[in-house]
Amino acid sequence: MNRRTFAKASFLGILFAAVVGPVSILTGCSAATIAQAIINSFGKILSFLQSSGIVTDPVLVAAAQAALTAFQAAFDAFQNGTGTPEKLAAAAQAALNAVQAFFEATNIGGPIALVIVTLAQIILSTLESFLPTPPATFKLAGKSLHIPPVQRTKAQFISDWNSACVSAGHPEMRIK
Repeated sequence: MNRRTFAKASFLGILFAAVVGPVSILTGCSAATIAQAIINSFGKILSFLQSSGIVTDPVLVAAAQAALTAFQAAFDAFQNGTGTPEKLAAAAQAALNAVQAFFEATNIGGPIALVIVTLAQIILSTLESFLPTPPATFKLAGKSLHIPPVQRTKAQFISDWNSACVSAGHPEMRIK
């Protein structure tokens, strides 16, 4: 092997690790439905906002739900061996953008804002873990926040979500 071949192989290895690394931890059986857990948690936020009398933009709700459903399809395809890491990352990015647009446009204030921001951070940080390069900041409830990516299994996501719901005084928002 000469230097050029070695350099090329090294570059391809680094590129592969950068693309596959964020999703490789989530290939176990326990993670197969993390996408569904994210969809369920977003639904809980929508129900909570509606029951609190907060008006949400139906177009942004539909866009976020469609993007999350597409993410679930890409995740399932990746799990089944028919999808690629690039398609999964693209679907995660689209879902992240749509969910963030929803949260950014929804006028949330007071104590409800703290609950929603806390729960939104769990969703956004989990979606970020599927990206090779996560965004630097998010805008939630009128504030720019740095939310680091967190790789979670389905069980970890549900545990983090349910703990946050109980801590925020809203155990009714827990998911299974």
